Amino acid sequence: MSDVFGRLSPDITVFACVDLQEKLFAAMHEKEKLAKNASILVQAAKILEVPLIVSEQYPNGLGKTIPSISSHFQPHTKIFEKMEFSALANKSFHDAIPKPPQAMVIFGIEAHICVLQTALDAKAMGYEAHVVSDATSSRTEENWRHALDRLGQSGIFISPTETILFQLLGSASNEKFKSVQALVK
Repeated sequence: MSDVFGRLSPDITVFACVDLQEKLFAAMHEKEKLAKNASILVQAAKILEVPLIVSEQYPNGLGKTIPSISSHFQPHTKIFEKMEFSALANKSFHDAIPKPPQAMVIFGIEAHICVLQTALDAKAMGYEAHVVSDATSSRTEENWRHALDRLGQSGIFISPTETILFQLLGSASNEKFKSVQALVK
């Protein structure tokens, strides 16, 4: 666990981008906001040097990660195909988590299925799980809201993109502050 319950810092955090794929994305509630915030998180991962791992649910049928997000991936970004709903149930995805993360920031789709199961597994594995509310969605607002309620009831932190970013920065004196701030302006 991190030194302060619920606090994030780049040295103990990993980002998990879950199933932000072409055919799924087209049907998402508030998909423009979802794409914008997920893109911000992926870009911030690079700036803050936070590891990013990506899952794609059955990409042969559902497509690859949408270009507005994948265009910001680093050449070394690890992308894992999966059939499991929880990304962490996929051994390759799980084994790719760099050591020693203590906190996992999860965003993607669908909130009530793959994001929910990934977050619950993260918590069960001992991570402080954080789900990014405005970078997560479902096909319906109702399913998204139910997922966030369930996650909160399970002790998983629910926060918007800016909260995650500014927790990782910790201070306006951080040398990376202006670069991250530019992403959210």
